[in-house]
Amino acid sequence: MIGVDDSSESEDEIEMESECKEIVPIEMEKVLPVIETVPIEEVVIDRKPATYIHVERDAEIQAARLKLPILAEEQIIMETISDNLVTIIACSTGSGKTTQIPQFLYEAGYAENGRMIGITEPRRVAAISMSQRVGREMNLPTSAVSYLIRFEGNCTPETKIKFMTDGVLLKEVECDFLLLKYSVIILDEAHERSAYTDILIGLLSRIVQLRKKKENPLKLIIM
Repeated sequence: MIGVDDSSESEDEIEMESECKEIVPIEMEKVLPVIETVPIEEVVIDRKPATYIHVERDAEIQAARLKLPILAEEQIIMETISDNLVTIIACSTGSGKTTQIPQFLYEAGYAENGRMIGITEPRRVAAISMSQRVGREMNLPTSAVSYLIRFEGNCTPETKIKFMTDGVLLKEVECDFLLLKYSVIILDEAHERSAYTDILIGLLSRIVQLRKKKENPLKLIIM
């Protein structure tokens, strides 16, 4: 057997020990950078106060409204509209979106300060009948909830909610491209995809961005 003498040290080990003896300890304070703490400024979020316009409805009408499916989603819908410039609402037929969403917007103050809520309908009969029904539900006169179709209408300077056909809104775009008198435009029955509706969607997508740059936002709702 060949024995190994543990006490013997190689020349390499002796050299390593001598090198280790020459290592000078490093002061960490001299190496690490000094980090200065900067106080964080308090961030103030600019939130506009909520607006509510009271509407005095008949008890029977209010009871009928509460049965509509859209009433249960009012808060979610209004928060989405408030946070976004363009909103798409998809509901089944009979949910009440055509008659109730303009009322939600009116109660939220979108028809104040000389502004209007505009709703387009693909047919003349729908524009007339919807304006009459919404006015009756809200107990507002025809001067406040009005309609405008080709060669006929009952709009006044006091109009707050305006139902019209697609062609009427296109004519208004020719005179006032930014639609400055409107705070909200609702394109109802957009799924029918008429030529007027497609043109309006293209134009309004530009108008919304231009109004945003002028800090006078226009809300677009497609239903």
